[in-house]
This record gives sequence, structure tokens and C-alpha cells, in this order.
Amino acid sequence: YPFYHGFLTSLGFSIILSDKPDAEGIERRKAPFCYPVELAHGFISNLIAKKPDYILLPHVRATPVTKGCPPSTTCPLIQGEPYVLRRTFQEDLKGIELLVPVLDMPESYAESEKEMLLLGSKLGAAKAAARTAFLAAIEAQNKFLADTKAAGKAALEKAAASAQPTVVLFGRSYNAFSGVAHMGIPHKFASRGVMVIPYDMLDYDQDEPIPAMHWAAGMSILKAAKVAKRQPHLFGCYVTNFSCGPDSFVINYFREIMAEKPSLTLELDSHTADAGIDTRIEAFLDIVKSY
Repeated sequence: YPFYHGFLTSLGFSIILSDKPDAEGIERRKAPFCYPVELAHGFISNLIAKKPDYILLPHVRATPVTKGCPPSTTCPLIQGEPYVLRRTFQEDLKGIELLVPVLDMPESYAESEKEMLLLGSKLGAAKAAARTAFLAAIEAQNKFLADTKAAGKAALEKAAASAQPTVVLFGRSYNAFSGVAHMGIPHKFASRGVMVIPYDMLDYDQDEPIPAMHWAAGMSILKAAKVAKRQPHLFGCYVTNFSCGPDSFVINYFREIMAEKPSLTLELDSHTADAGIDTRIEAFLDIVKSY
């Protein structure tokens, strides 16, 4: 988001975000998708109702993880999402231009320059202005990542000083870190006096990559899992969704890394009951306390 925000605001555009996923939009899905793609139908429906001039829905093929990692790709359902949503809402999108740049960035955000400059041209920007906006986008994204790691370092120091168990939240950013999708799981830990740290705040750049892992999110998760495993006071909670193909592999690797150290996996969808989550979190914290 900092990348896209930096690019568009540098070109003088105002940005509108969806407030919540509309239930009517979710019901229009044409197949039994995983929970995040269901939510995407609701989010774009909410955006269409706001009648923006453009909707930016990039096809992101790969995102950079850390130096030394093999090229990694994103979930195929997420890659196909722009085309699925365009087909589903084609009548509603009349008068709104859907922008779908294909961004392939396995090693660096700079690799998207050609597509982002083309996007700038579609938006009426001169090439020089688009390039300036692109550099601002990279700067914004890199600053965000640096600030994230700095916040994580401060949180880890606080956690270590308290000598109390701390939960590291694992999962794909669009479910584990989204308030709509994670069903309040971080708050359930926090309300019980347990600090929660998102896994991407851990400093895992120096950890060796997993050779068999070609998913971008999976690579980051497993590198961070190694960090959590080494720290005696850190315990992992993995938030995933039913029907997530990539996670069906990643979670097994995650559990192998954690070995005998307790970890919690919470598999969610739109039918998940809040009381069931509470019960499992309570049981997990009891096990951690005993451990």
C-alpha cells in the first residue's frame, strides 16, 4: 500500500479506500473461493458504490522477500483476482476504469518500473512525472519496511524485559493482519495481557531461505518462524483459511520448524464461531504457561 499510495499521490490523485466488504458483493461470487477472495468481492463492491474514476487492482506475480532468496511468487488465486472480479462486476464497472498493471518483482520493487510508468501514462502523466512518482513509491515502501522492523525491535526488547510469553502472529497479510479477516484474534491475546507482534516485524533477513519454498509469503513466514523458534519467550499463532492451497504446504513446514515448541493454528472462514476461537486461545495459553 505505501508503494501504490506514494505513486498515486505524487501524481496528484486522491485515494479512496473501501470501508468494509459488502455482503451483497460477496454473494455474487461465482465459485466457492477461499475466504480472502470472498472478501475481495465484497471490498470491490463497496468501492464501486463510491463511483471513483479508477480502481487500481494490480496483478502481482511476485514480491521481494530478502536478499539471497530464490525467486518467489504469489498465490495463483490472488494473481487471478483482478480478472475474476472484472468479469463478475463488469456491468457495475461501466464508467469506472479498472487498472490492472502486471507487476513482477521477485527481487526488488524497482523491477516494476516499466509497468508503473505505463500506468502513469494511462493516468495522463508525463514520463518524467511518472518516473518521479515511481521513485517516491519505492522510497515510501522502503521507509515503511524500515519503520516496521524498528517497531518490531522495540517490541521485542520490551517483551524480553518482561520475561512473559509473547505471541508472534503468522499468516498472509490479507488475513492475519486484516481486522475484517482475522476476527479479532490479536485483540483476544492482548485483552488477556499477552503482547502480540506481527511476524513481519521480526528481523529475519539473515536467516537462510527454505529451498523448497517458492511462495513469497511462505518464504517470509518460514524465515520468521526460525527467529520465533530460537527465542524462548516467543510463541507462534498461525492464522489461515479453509481451502488455502499454499498454506496447506506452508503450515507443515512451519510446524516442523517449531518442533516440540507449542504453536497455535487457527483456520478461519465466514462461518467460524467466535466462541470456538476463544476456547482455543485459552487452551493454547494454558499449554504455553505449562511449557
